[in-house]
Amino acid sequence: MHPSREGETMSVNDITFGEAKRLAAALASIMGQGTTCEPHPLDQMVGRNVVVRDHRAGIYWGRVQSVGWQPAGGTWIILAPGARQGHYWHREGAVLGLCQVGPVATGQTRYTAPSASSAYMADVVLVAPTTSTADAAWTSMPVWGQ
Repeated sequence: MHPSREGETMSVNDITFGEAKRLAAALASIMGQGTTCEPHPLDQMVGRNVVVRDHRAGIYWGRVQSVGWQPAGGTWIILAPGARQGHYWHREGAVLGLCQVGPVATGQTRYTAPSASSAYMADVVLVAPTTSTADAAWTSMPVWGQ
């Protein structure tokens, strides 16, 4: 469990996937059993800048705050405040091009202002780390409509 949460009462619905894995490992060791809880493939992305492709809502860029899975299937991801959404891009090619070079400002691009709070995507189909070149392009991209 997260060190700052020791001694607190909390709901299992409020813990992160990483906290759940640590809890499962702790309970298994108390009960004398090994744990079969495998790390989530996206755990390595926490703290990194990425481009996320959501099934229904376009693409996002930002720093990964948390990742996990849904019982009914599918992956969710939370990006830290400052995330941006891309509605339309031009000249970068596919989504992976946005990870390598970032967006290019043209009259045809549409990117939101950085988010004031965390952004949650519940139907993630692609997560890819970005380069420092791409991060610089994302942070300097003009806000659509301004």
